[in-house]
Amino acid sequence: MLLTTKAIVLSKRKLEDNDALVTLMTERSGKLKAIAKGAKSSRSMIAATTQPFTLGEFVLDVGASWNRVRSVEVLESFRHIQEDLMLMGYGAYFLETASQLLQEGEENRGLFQLLSEVLIGLNAYDHRQKRKKEASEIGTDLSSAETAEQFMPLDLEWVKIVYELKLLATMGFDIELKHCVRCGAEGAHVDFSVPEGGAVCSNCLVEGDDRIGRMLYNIMDYVSKQSIDVLMGTKINRLYVSKLDILCMRFMRQHLGYQDFKSLEFLKAIRKV
Repeated sequence: MLLTTKAIVLSKRKLEDNDALVTLMTERSGKLKAIAKGAKSSRSMIAATTQPFTLGEFVLDVGASWNRVRSVEVLESFRHIQEDLMLMGYGAYFLETASQLLQEGEENRGLFQLLSEVLIGLNAYDHRQKRKKEASEIGTDLSSAETAEQFMPLDLEWVKIVYELKLLATMGFDIELKHCVRCGAEGAHVDFSVPEGGAVCSNCLVEGDDRIGRMLYNIMDYVSKQSIDVLMGTKINRLYVSKLDILCMRFMRQHLGYQDFKSLEFLKAIRKV
């Protein structure tokens, strides 16, 4: 049976005889693995089209035991991500989380859309930086508000938090922000329970709950309502970014069985360079 679908290449592993096993995040069928014949050969036309980060229109021969890549039409290679070590580090983390958190064949169109939009945003970031450098070299005035916003640098840690909060939602773990998770009381709560997944009112507060303050609730609520392109252009105080980073990590460990991914170790290493 042939399956034609948009897909993002999450990973690629060499097999024997120049073949490769690629892991795909497909739009309609979730995560799939497929053999790409000759994909490790430098003379193969399919080698370049099955690299990680590639977004393409894939034709797969779906079998009982193995799937096989018939052809690929590349829609976006995300070249700028692959050419920038820091962007590639964050991008690798996004790919690895999608790969590890989904079971094979588990459909999740929301995650496919999220991954696509975040990678598109990262790829565009390179364009903004290059244009800023070019504008500076030719003496373009960057002082106007409109121009300054156009070249606004991207906070990659903030993008990571946006991705994680959206990821939790696509996996079915929406954080309760408006009501106490214990009694249902509505209000401007300032305490939080990681195990129970949301706000805690003052009447239900127990030892071990976190006081995170109203601002973090407001930021998380903002993330839940806004699109990726708007959020990637939003500037958040670094103190709140750091606090949300810790909170997201704890929440993902608790509710998604989150582990220390190899890509996070890679990110830590390149930040020191």
